[in-house]
Amino acid sequence: MAFRHVAPPSDAEVARVADHVQRSVARLLERRGLAPETIPEEADTLRRDQPLLADLYGASISGQVTTGPRAGRRITKVGDEIDVENQTLGSSRIPGLRCVHAP
Repeated sequence: MAFRHVAPPSDAEVARVADHVQRSVARLLERRGLAPETIPEEADTLRRDQPLLADLYGASISGQVTTGPRAGRRITKVGDEIDVENQTLGSSRIPGLRCVHAP
């Protein structure tokens, strides 16, 4: 094996890869019956059988408080420098070279 130096990918190449991955994942989800248009009760047995546990799992993954007066707000972490409480989905994109947003 030999290590070869190559130029970094262009923004267009990164966008092309992100688009390909997004389409591939969407097709996989469709084949498994987990696409967004799928009826949630049929696709998510945890949500059907244990709705509270499903909500807790979802909040944990998204970093949100599930219960109490702060329900729905982001969990505050020591050392956070970003004001996530006032951030919108559109402003969470990372600016810079070789970054892409694939909806």
